[in-house]
Amino acid sequence: VKTFSEHDLTRKYIAFVWGVPNWEEAEITGNIARSSRNRQKMTMVKSGGKPSHTDVAVVAAWPRAGVSQMRCTLFTGRTHQIRVHLSSHGFPVLCDPLYGRGASKLGSVKDADLLDFLKSHDGQMLHAEVLEFNHPVTGERMRFKTKLPDDMAELKYILEDM
Repeated sequence: VKTFSEHDLTRKYIAFVWGVPNWEEAEITGNIARSSRNRQKMTMVKSGGKPSHTDVAVVAAWPRAGVSQMRCTLFTGRTHQIRVHLSSHGFPVLCDPLYGRGASKLGSVKDADLLDFLKSHDGQMLHAEVLEFNHPVTGERMRFKTKLPDDMAELKYILEDM
């Protein structure tokens, strides 16, 4: 049985993150390795580790909330890649207990509905939106797309209502 090859696989994720960038698209590359300080975490490293590559596009931004929605396209598949890439560039994923720096950000939230959502929610605001690959037998291009899960749809509703 033929397995997936990296170049044949397209994976796109939706992430709600802290921060509003001054750019529309970015390419994040660099090596990722296990953190020497916290063995549960991965981190960007100057030497060693494995190469990683994510393209990021801003889908929507809510400056009053200090939150953005981003679409991340993976070109490699490193452990925690999106969370590490976004966090290391100052845009940690909302409700991410490992990389999210949530407690330090909650103080800046003025909207009661948003604050309530963030305080009561556990589970990072990261969603696998698109998976595309060539069928291993027929070679046909397969594409699967899913809608935002209910909690992320609720978050988007709260943000758009602010």
